[in-house]
Order: sequence, then structure tokens, then C-alpha cells
Amino acid sequence: MRTLTAICVAPLLVLTLASCAGPSPAALPTESTLPSVSLVGYEDVSVLVDESTGQFVFPIDAYLMDTDALRSVDYANDILVQQCVTAAGGSYVATEPEQPGAQPADRRYGLWDVAEAAQYGYALNVGEVSLADPNESAGQDPTEADARILDGCVAEIDFLPSVGRGSLASRDQDPEFYLAANLMNTAYALATADERWTAIDQEWEQCLIDAGLETVHDQESVPVSPVVPDDPELSLRTAVAEAECSVSVNRVQVLGDVESQYQAALIDQQQAALDESLAEQKAVVDEAASIITGK
Repeated sequence: MRTLTAICVAPLLVLTLASCAGPSPAALPTESTLPSVSLVGYEDVSVLVDESTGQFVFPIDAYLMDTDALRSVDYANDILVQQCVTAAGGSYVATEPEQPGAQPADRRYGLWDVAEAAQYGYALNVGEVSLADPNESAGQDPTEADARILDGCVAEIDFLPSVGRGSLASRDQDPEFYLAANLMNTAYALATADERWTAIDQEWEQCLIDAGLETVHDQESVPVSPVVPDDPELSLRTAVAEAECSVSVNRVQVLGDVESQYQAALIDQQQAALDESLAEQKAVVDEAASIITGK
């Protein structure tokens, strides 16, 4: 038997195609480090749940790079690799990331799209995005010399940073650049401790139990989750029941609203720093565009 968090592994794509039951536990602040946040005046803030695309739009998204910006920075970084490898006498092909196809429903709060759950279960529908590496499919595998050159270039290049949902700054990077992503994690941690989150999860869990499912608590960043059987047919039934229960108790909207309210409060607390981060992000995107234009 498996829990949801044990099998919730996203494919290794350049862009994150779906969130999976909240942020990584390592990214979440501890209870002792959580800031004090008042939600007075933020009661009407809500998440936008786009049922046509299965995506959520949060207040903090306005302070993160969008999909086009992330693709641009990724492509520019790949061009830097190509330039370095070529200058060293090696061979490397920089490839512009493909436009992502239809994305699966955002799984930040587990499964909630009943039709998608019935078709794919807990697997991710990643559309037509190709995972092929042009440097491995151009007719021959990279030589050992190319591999050594590539390793050296990756170690020495000052890559352009990017910040999206789930981004984390390494020790040598400016944490202020990643402020929005950090605030998103903080808001999530605050939201999971909110009594409204607990109450809706209790309703949801009771629905799961009434549907004949087992549940488990304290699975890393997921307070409650169903136990997913190894048997494919039972796993699919579990996925559908999870999604149906989410719809039944309006779980996604409630949790999204709670998290959005904490985000809005944190944004107001850090507005000046967030504006500075946005200016830095624009400079990075402009530099990426310059690299792409001059490739």
C-alpha cells in the first residue's frame, strides 16, 4: 500500500507542469519560525480556480515569473552552455523549450478533477511535451570529451536565476530574489495550521472513510491523505473517490481561499521588497532576451 505523497513524483521537465500536494516539506518554515499574521481585512481574498484549465491563480503569482519568462530564462541558460562548450571545442545544441501542451489539473490540494482522476488516476497527464534530449538523439551519443567539457562549463557558468512556484535559493544566491516563492511556502504553512483548513480536511476525510478508503495523517506536508492501493484498479477507484470527495466538500476552493488570504497579508507586509524582486526579475528576463537574440 502506498500513500499519495509516496507516489506523487513529477516528471523532470524544465517547467513544472503540476503541483503535487503542496510544496516540498524541506521548503516549509517550521512552526517556531512562522511570522505572526493577522487576516483582518483579508477575509474576502480568494483563489481563482479555473475549472476549464484545472489551474489555480493565487495573489502571489503576480510576483513570480510566468511560464513564458521561465522558458526564456531556461533557453538563455542553455545557450550559455552551448557557447561555452563550443568555445572549448566540444559539441552541444541549445534547444528552445517546447510550448507545454494541456496541463493536468493542479494537485496542490490533491485530486479534485473527477474526469481526469477517472482517466489517469494518480498518474500525470503531461500532454505532448517531449522529453527527448537533442544532444542524445542527433545521431550519436555525446563523446566522453564532450561530457567532460559540459561538466566543466556547467560548473563555471553564472546561470541566470529564475523564480517560480517551488523555487528555492541556494546558499550563494540572493534570497530576496526568491522572496515571492518563500512567501508562498510561508503562507501554505500558515494555512495548514488554520482551523478552517483542519475543519474542511475533517469533512473530506470523513467522506473518504464513508467511501471505504483508508486515510493516513502527517505525511510530510500533507496533513491527511488517502492510502493508495498497489492494485491498479483499486488505485483508480481511490483516485476517483478522492476527487469526488474534494468536490463534495468544496475543499479546493476553501483551502485555496485560506492560503490566498495569508498570501495577501504577507504581500502587504513585504510589498517594497517584492517590488524590488520584480525589478530584478525583469532585468533577468531582459538579459535572457538579449542572450537569445544574439545567439
